Amino acid sequence: MVEAMVAMVLADQLMAQHGQCNLFPINPELQEPLSFSFPNFEPANI
Repeated sequence: MVEAMVAMVLADQLMAQHGQCNLFPINPELQEPLSFSFPNFEPANI
């Protein structure tokens, strides 16, 4: 439980730091592409 909270705080601080001053550049080789395949839902006939 403590490790999860520490990880959440570190991720929160890194995202806040990136949003404020972008001190650490993001390495594109370490990023995963965002490719979601959303299912095709039929419209509801109400």
